[in-house]
Amino acid sequence: MPPTQPKGQKFYVDGVPINVIEDYILRNFGHKLQLSAPTRLWLSSGDVPSTQKFGEGAFAGTKATSRLGVTSFYAQSLKHPNLEPQIEDSHAPRIFKVGNQTWDGRQPKVMGILNITPDSFFDGGEFYKKDQWQGQITKMIAQGADMLDLGGESTRPGAEAVAPKEQIQRILPVLTWIKQNFDIPVSIDTRLSEVARPCLEKGADMINDVSALSEGAELISLVKEFNASYGLMHSQNKPKDMQEKPFYENCLLEVRNFLQKGLDTCISSGLGRDKILLDPGIGFGKTFEHNLDLLNFLGAFGSLGSLVLLGTSNKSFIGQALQKETKDRQNGSLATQVLGRIRGADLFRVHDVAATKEALQMTELYINP
Repeated sequence: MPPTQPKGQKFYVDGVPINVIEDYILRNFGHKLQLSAPTRLWLSSGDVPSTQKFGEGAFAGTKATSRLGVTSFYAQSLKHPNLEPQIEDSHAPRIFKVGNQTWDGRQPKVMGILNITPDSFFDGGEFYKKDQWQGQITKMIAQGADMLDLGGESTRPGAEAVAPKEQIQRILPVLTWIKQNFDIPVSIDTRLSEVARPCLEKGADMINDVSALSEGAELISLVKEFNASYGLMHSQNKPKDMQEKPFYENCLLEVRNFLQKGLDTCISSGLGRDKILLDPGIGFGKTFEHNLDLLNFLGAFGSLGSLVLLGTSNKSFIGQALQKETKDRQNGSLATQVLGRIRGADLFRVHDVAATKEALQMTELYINP
């Protein structure tokens, strides 16, 4: 059973268009609202809003669920000084420490993807040989990548597991070469301690765990042992079957509850909040509608106090929206990354570093003039 948010804990999301809020409330709570001004949306699970009489421009409602208990929303027009639900101060400022760097989210960062695999959904086999991966690494760094993410196992929907020994053989030569030739943080995309340890011993700066804490405190303890950083991502089931009818009673609340519990587990295991990235796991056990909700309400995750990593690059929901094959999704990918930045993402895991950097640079002129 998914973790449940502590009773009474609330969070809010700003900056979401009113038509998106109306659609979300209708689908998840059955209430048809007609909002007329910018609105702050408060959400909670395991909690019921007070019986106070809401003033003009304020709406509230609840829904009982089997997995989350009672969920509630409170939509407050920012034009009216209504009494807001009480909320604890968020953890501020949000920062992320990786390698010898500290990032504060004021400028977006780009993580370049390198899959040393024969079967990854986008670039499987393209960078499998030494001259191929050396060229791609050099290219991404020249284009301004802030971090590299190395993977020796495909996590595409339907992918079979790869033995730890094989993953290590794929990753270590690449990692060693990067560390000998460049000064850039390197993340290892793995869910296995057997793969993480030799990579950390060779200087990896972060473990990007797409398994939703499947190894629990063991992997976190290993990350702490090497003073490394950790990417905590939500996923429903394993890659082999994660896209077989994914189901949530309220995806946004369930994913946030999971990340809250995972963050608490990491911190209680001795890993600092400033060493953790949060990733809602776009495409990992999510339908098209789930992915759009998570993208639209990314602010829900930043309020947990850590920087937010977004991975939408060339994923199937973009192909579904645009009717495009995998290699023709760059334009759609850039749109999701721009929207992701506007909605609150801080770090972007991408295949095309140059295009993403330019798109985010233009986005900053809009949101931080």
